[in-house]
Amino acid sequence: MFISTRDQARFGLLFLRNGNWQGKQLISEKWIKMLQVPTPIKKNYGYMWWVRQGPELGPLNNIYTATGFGGNYIIIDPKHDLVMVVRWLPQAVPFVQKVIEAIEKK
Repeated sequence: MFISTRDQARFGLLFLRNGNWQGKQLISEKWIKMLQVPTPIKKNYGYMWWVRQGPELGPLNNIYTATGFGGNYIIIDPKHDLVMVVRWLPQAVPFVQKVIEAIEKK
């Protein structure tokens, strides 16, 4: 599936807002919370989203991402009320770290 950057951002915002879009609950809030819980089989994966949990991750703790072909990412950071869409980047972590560091410096 190919969608625009703007549509990826909308999708991310839907998840950041716990499944609620303009006052309508489109996805179960419980399901959104559960996808952020790591599975017993793979500790950094939950309900088709990659999850990052643990104090050792520093500013990346509790961020979750949808990762697509070719380095396309939808990154959800509930702590900073932030959605990031990154496209065609082989590794998103350094970029995300820089964004969060910039936010936290303010």
